[in-house]
Amino acid sequence: MSDKKLSKAIPPTLKKPTKAITQPKQFPHLESHRGGPSSEQHTHQPTSPITEGFLTEKEYQQLLLDEEVLKETLEEEARAEKKWEENIKKEQAEYELFRLKFGVQSDLEYESD
Repeated sequence: MSDKKLSKAIPPTLKKPTKAITQPKQFPHLESHRGGPSSEQHTHQPTSPITEGFLTEKEYQQLLLDEEVLKETLEEEARAEKKWEENIKKEQAEYELFRLKFGVQSDLEYESD
């Protein structure tokens, strides 16, 4: 993994904390003081971890970056493991051909004699 990706994956621990993003409170069930409905439209917005105050926008963006870096790292590790397994199989096949061609006994065959 490159240093650039690594620096994104590990957030600095001494960052100044930022304020959570707060949404204005809406009370659709309340009516205006005249007794009629309020002139403002009250729409229901889906809640998210940001609007509930769990994460700041900056923390949420960092979480998304970290998730992407982790995904790339896992994919890279899976490719490396697959390549390693293919190399092992290839070496075993080459060794088996060598043994058959030159009549060489394996170490296990020597020990069992």
